Amino acid sequence: MISIILKSYDVEALDRAAQKLTKVLTNSGVKVIGPHPLPTKIKRHTILSGPHIDKHARHQLEQRTMTRIIRAPVSTVNVLDNFEYVIPSTVHVEIKTGGKS
Repeated sequence: MISIILKSYDVEALDRAAQKLTKVLTNSGVKVIGPHPLPTKIKRHTILSGPHIDKHARHQLEQRTMTRIIRAPVSTVNVLDNFEYVIPSTVHVEIKTGGKS
């Protein structure tokens, strides 16, 4: 069983990559479980705009990381060779092997 974890700041690119990835896996004859959305991780940052005079003048920024997981019972690595041209550069991919079959 392999778990493919996709992470991105852009939800549209993430969903397109997940759809293409599941299409590649199903076309190669693999039963696919997912893509399942995982909870969004939010990082918040506060920046002082004027540190000398006005301490109350601040900018608050947040960075959201969306995650999808796809699981497939694949025992060979030859199916994973087709992933490079499918995934855009804005999507980070982690592949974990092992687990329950």
